[in-house]
Amino acid sequence: MVIAFVVLGLTLLFLGFWAAGLDRDPERFAAKPAPPITILEPADGDTVGTDITLVFETPAPLRLTPSGWLAGRLHVHANVNGVELMPAAADMEEVGKNRFAWRLLPQRPGPATIRMEWATPDHRAVEAGGSPEIRVFVREPEASGSQDSPN
Repeated sequence: MVIAFVVLGLTLLFLGFWAAGLDRDPERFAAKPAPPITILEPADGDTVGTDITLVFETPAPLRLTPSGWLAGRLHVHANVNGVELMPAAADMEEVGKNRFAWRLLPQRPGPATIRMEWATPDHRAVEAGGSPEIRVFVREPEASGSQDSPN
């Protein structure tokens, strides 16, 4: 009898996960098309330092909530050289009407490609509304002033 209940329980659990995974289309989280994201700074082709601040705008009602920066059920990601980044609460600030500044983690020197996109609550990218990709060159950090120590 116990084995029958375990098998039944596992079957129901499996069916629940299977049914939940049937509709994994990220576009379903947006009741209407995702609003556009436009990267204002840096501009395509700019040379930047390792500490990059993305300045972007969107007509979406992007606000800081207890769950992070959200616009309805969507939130922003930045794709930097193929790595998805998500802002922490302290990484971003509103700097004007529908305009935001996001301080990224320090980046490695060299060429970099950056694209912003919307993501669903399960962090799947929503292609609609994403920014065009920009290319920047990250310069080597400036050497800090070194002082000779006496021997």
